[in-house]
Amino acid sequence: MTYYNGDGDNYLNPEDDIEPEHYALMIEYCDVNNDGNLHMCEVHACIVEMENAWRDENCPGYGYAYCECPVAPPTDCEGAWNCADIAMVAEDVMATYDTNGDD
Repeated sequence: MTYYNGDGDNYLNPEDDIEPEHYALMIEYCDVNNDGNLHMCEVHACIVEMENAWRDENCPGYGYAYCECPVAPPTDCEGAWNCADIAMVAEDVMATYDTNGDD
């Protein structure tokens, strides 16, 4: 991601050091929110999806990779939760309401 992100804005977009054909292909398959930019989490999810498609074809029954994005996705909506916020709330809910000790 850092290699292609020439302008340092943490998004891949046409202003970065990426070939137009490669960028167009990535936008087609990886731009989840259709904003014309690729955030690290979109690229990460796309790579995981490609890995799982490869496993389907080359190692059927092997199982899928599941990897959470290593960075928090950006939010342009004040008050919106990111993955770390959601995990914290889920842990709090479980600690508060899972009182029977059945794990």
